Amino acid sequence: MSPLVSVIVPSRNAERTIGYALDSIFNQTLQDIEVIVVDDASDDGTQDVVKAFAHRGLKLLVNERRLGPGTCRNLGIQAASGKYVAFVDADDAIDPEYLETLVRFLVTLGRRSIVASNIWVCNSSNNRMLPAFTLFEQRMLRLPSKVPCQVSIAKLIEHKVDIKPIICREELIETNVRFWEQTMGEEWLPFLIELSRAGFNIFLVDKPLYYYSCLLYTSDAADE
Repeated sequence: MSPLVSVIVPSRNAERTIGYALDSIFNQTLQDIEVIVVDDASDDGTQDVVKAFAHRGLKLLVNERRLGPGTCRNLGIQAASGKYVAFVDADDAIDPEYLETLVRFLVTLGRRSIVASNIWVCNSSNNRMLPAFTLFEQRMLRLPSKVPCQVSIAKLIEHKVDIKPIICREELIETNVRFWEQTMGEEWLPFLIELSRAGFNIFLVDKPLYYYSCLLYTSDAADE
């Protein structure tokens, strides 16, 4: 039986952070998931860290050469079997109720909708995520606090808000919307624009459930 959600994690030389990210994914209140890590030819210990989660049913795909995070996400979409797909970066983390909350909303919003939460922007130290501020507040994007709010792609661009939505996989495949290939950054905005052009409605939840790492250092690195 197919899982409810496929969580796609692109990785590149993330041995210090990806274990924390995967712990947050496997500790979700919604457990009907599959986790797909697409490693972009890492030359550190990233793959060894990921393989330690193999007993939990994790799938690891490895690129022989570096292709970029957009291509990694596309490969993850291709390999996914869940009804919905979600995306978590290898140096980020999600709240235990992240998937359950967003899927509950998405079920009521319709198949051609996407939903994303507010984001904690964090300083990171010694594999701990230290929330500093929420992205929507910092970018002055004000939303109702308890219900998903529909926004336009123009509003996201106006407020310079980057989101990582959950999407119905079948609708994503049907519309053939994909991330830009072989880019090394700035792949999310074009993806969201293409989703909007394909008729997807964008909904945001003001509650911060995604933890974005804006600075990573460890005590070892700080001593160097």
